[in-house]
Amino acid sequence: MKKLILLLPFLLFSCAEGTFNQGLIDTGITTGVTVGLQTGIKDPEKRTMIADYVDVGAAALYTITGTPTPQELATMVDSWIPDNVKQQYPYVPAFITPLIVSGYQAGIKQYGKDTEKTRALLNRIAADLQAGAACCITKH
Repeated sequence: MKKLILLLPFLLFSCAEGTFNQGLIDTGITTGVTVGLQTGIKDPEKRTMIADYVDVGAAALYTITGTPTPQELATMVDSWIPDNVKQQYPYVPAFITPLIVSGYQAGIKQYGKDTEKTRALLNRIAADLQAGAACCITKH
C-alpha cells in the first residue's frame, strides 16, 4: 500500500507528459503527502514526526537560489534531514525527495534555466508540501 501511495504523484505527473500543468503538479504533491501520511503511517507519533520534517523541507525550499539540477536538488533535500533521523526513519527522505524532485523535473522541462520561473516553481512545491502536511504537523 505504501508503494502505491508513493507512486500517486508519479502517475499524475506522467499523465501530463508532453504538456506542463502546474495544477497537476500541485495536486500530485499535496495529495501524495496527505494520503501518504494519513494512510501509509498508522502510528500517530511517527506520522507527526514525518509531517514535521516535510514542513521543514518545504521551508528550506524557499531558500534555494538559482536553478539546481534535479540531482543537486535531491542532495539539498537530503542534507536538510538529520543523519539520525535518516537512520531511524529511512522513509522520511524516501517520502519527500521523490515528490520534490519529480515535481521540479516536470517544471524545468518547461522552464529550463529561467531562474525566476524555477524560483516560483520551487515556492509552489514548498507550498504544496506544507498544504499536504498540514493535517499532521505539530501545531506551531
